[in-house]
Amino acid sequence: AAAIQSLMDMYEDLSEKEFVSLAASNRAGLRHLAAISASHFEAPWAKETICRLIQDSHRDVRIAALNTFALKYRSELKLDEAKDLLRLRLEDSDPFVAISASWTAFLIDPNWGAPYLEKWCKDSLPENRRLAAAALAASGARGTMWSEKELKESTVPYVKVNLALGLLGQRTNVAAAADCVFQFLQTEKRMLMWDNRPNPLFQILAP
Repeated sequence: AAAIQSLMDMYEDLSEKEFVSLAASNRAGLRHLAAISASHFEAPWAKETICRLIQDSHRDVRIAALNTFALKYRSELKLDEAKDLLRLRLEDSDPFVAISASWTAFLIDPNWGAPYLEKWCKDSLPENRRLAAAALAASGARGTMWSEKELKESTVPYVKVNLALGLLGQRTNVAAAADCVFQFLQTEKRMLMWDNRPNPLFQILAP
């Protein structure tokens, strides 16, 4: 991720020809760069290629393309078209991709994406639960209702605290969220870190 960002910093602009060349490369790192650059430079002509990169063979490329689509192009597709585009990624064999796709679906239509994120918040693996909670927390104002619901229902400390941090960021249900963070810090004795390795858009509080 740091290497990709360093490459991005070297570009002052990106032509459509350069973008198409990067996206067509047989090197995953360059396709990853293409997916990120479309968002960075807000390229209006990149939507179709980004949709293709969502189906890429490499996990990091799929995640970067999903992020770019969610941030820049999601409003340009009808709901049925978006559902068709994300259908395979919502069931992706890689949980980090599937959760990123769930977040994208949530931004398009919360009623569509919420069941996927809620399912991942209850996953058997802690890293998947944390990522799903952080994704829901990163959904902005549209995610607060679901965050509050999951905060009440979950018994998993790291799910609860990541959701609570999102609610604090939205200035929503501040008392309950602050109490959750306080209780977590009182009981969790391990070292903590911010982890955005699964998806650079999400700040995950993790041990």
